[in-house]
Amino acid sequence: MCGGRWRWAVAPAGAAGPGPGWTRGGLLPQRLSDRTQLERCARAHHEVVVAAAACGPTAPLALATLYRSDERARQALGEDTARFTAVLDRIEGQAEWGGEGVASRRRPPAARPDVPG
Repeated sequence: MCGGRWRWAVAPAGAAGPGPGWTRGGLLPQRLSDRTQLERCARAHHEVVVAAAACGPTAPLALATLYRSDERARQALGEDTARFTAVLDRIEGQAEWGGEGVASRRRPPAARPDVPG
């Protein structure tokens, strides 16, 4: 799944869009403004990032980063190879942990003196 070994290969991972009309004024703005579609896109993006991260250090681009062709994606990544390599070097051997917090405007119940703490 991960291919050969390298130090670092900057390469795109993702899927091709459906073609013309996908960006400006087309399907993408509609999908990103629909909460259900946005969630679907975000989950798919996360799955690609997780799969890539299983192969080594991974620095994902923002959700909905689009290029008109595979060649344009390679060119754009190639222009920033030094920056991406620096990021990959910095995160090598690190792990990302997620957490979740919940905030409430309600005050917690007052402590009861008869109940140990």
